[in-house]
Amino acid sequence: MSIAPIIAFSVSCTAENRTQKSIDDLNKFSKNLNKDDDPRFKFFKPVISYKTASLNGFLEAQKAQGYYFSESQWNNLNAQIIANTQFYQNIKNLLQAIPENKINDKTEGIRSDKFLNIYFTIHGLTENEFTSFKSFVKSYGILQWWSRFSKTLILNNFLKQVDSVFTDSSSKELNNFYETTENIYEAYKNFDLEGPVNEIRNIELYSENYYKEATKRIEELLKVDNKRYSSIKNTFNSIEENFKEISLLFENVYEKYFQIIEDIKRTYFETLQINPILESYIFEYWIKFIENQSKIIVQMINEIFSFKVFKNKTSLFELIKILKDNYFSEEEYNAFTNEYNEQKDLDSLFNKILNKIKNSITDDKYFEESKLEIEKYIKENKKEEKNENR
Repeated sequence: MSIAPIIAFSVSCTAENRTQKSIDDLNKFSKNLNKDDDPRFKFFKPVISYKTASLNGFLEAQKAQGYYFSESQWNNLNAQIIANTQFYQNIKNLLQAIPENKINDKTEGIRSDKFLNIYFTIHGLTENEFTSFKSFVKSYGILQWWSRFSKTLILNNFLKQVDSVFTDSSSKELNNFYETTENIYEAYKNFDLEGPVNEIRNIELYSENYYKEATKRIEELLKVDNKRYSSIKNTFNSIEENFKEISLLFENVYEKYFQIIEDIKRTYFETLQINPILESYIFEYWIKFIENQSKIIVQMINEIFSFKVFKNKTSLFELIKILKDNYFSEEEYNAFTNEYNEQKDLDSLFNKILNKIKNSITDDKYFEESKLEIEKYIKENKKEEKNENR
C-alpha cells in the first residue's frame, strides 16, 4: 500500500529535475548574453535578465511557502521554459543578423518598432501596475480595427445597390467577403467589439482582398454592359478617396493616443526600464472615451459617407440620432432635428454636425501633463549612453 505514494513522489521529482535543468539552461543563456559586449544586445539583455530573475524569484517564493507542484505542473512549466528559451535564442539570432551599419537604424536595427515590440512581448507586462496601460493599448487597437472595418461596410452597402453583382457567375470569394462583413457588422451592433477583432487580425489585408474581388467583379460586368456599369465603376473608384478623407477626421484625433503609447514604450531605449509611467486613472479616463468611440465609429463613418457621397438625406438624420447620446445636449439635438425637418440647406447642416463632432472628440484632458510626466521620468531614469558609433 505504500508503493503508490513513493512512485508519485519519484515521478514528480523526475519532472522537477527536468524543469530544473531547463531553468539552468535559461540562466546560462542569460549569463552568457550579459557577458557578450555585442551592442546589438543592448536592449535585449535587460528584458532577459528581468524574465530569468522573475522566474527564479517565483520558484524560490513557492518553495519558501512549501507549495507542492504536481507532475503535470512541472511538465507544463518545463515545456514553457524550453519554448521561451528557444524563442529568446531565435531573437538573439535575429539581432546578430543585423548588419554593422544598421545596428542603430530606427527601421531595421535594435531601436526599430519590430524589436521594441519584441522587448515588450518578452517582458510580458504581467504586474498589476501594467493593467490599465495594457487595457488602454488594447482599447486603442480595437478602435483602430473598427475604424478601418468601416471601409468594408461601405463597400458592402455599395455592392447591395449594384444589379447582378451577386450571381452564380460571381466569385465565391466575393460572396464570402460580403457575408463575413455582414456577420461582423451584426456582431458590432450587438456590442461584440472583440470577437471579430480576434478572428480577423489584419483588417487592412482583409479590406484590400475584398476590394480586389469587388474590382474583378465590376470589371466583368463592364464587359457585359459598359454603358450600364461605367457610372457604377466611377462611383466604386471614388470610395477609396472619400473614405480616406472622412476617416482622417477621426484618425487625426486618435493619433494622439497612439503617440502616447509610443512615447511610453520608447522610454525603454533611454532608461532600459519598462514602466507604464502614468497613473491608472489617466489611462482609465482615455479608455472610457475610446470605448465609447468604438461603439459608434462604424455607424458614424458609414452615415457620413452615405450623405457626403450619395446625398442620402436619411443618413443625415441617422447621424443626428447616433450623436444624440454622445455629443449633443438635448437643446442641440432638438435644434439639429428642427433644421433637418426644414430641409432647406442640408449641406450646411452637415458641415455644422461635422464641426460638432470635431470639437467633441478633441478632448485633450491629461495629454499635456502626461507628456511632462514622461519627460520627467526619462530625465530621472536615463541611463548614460556609451559610445555606439557602429
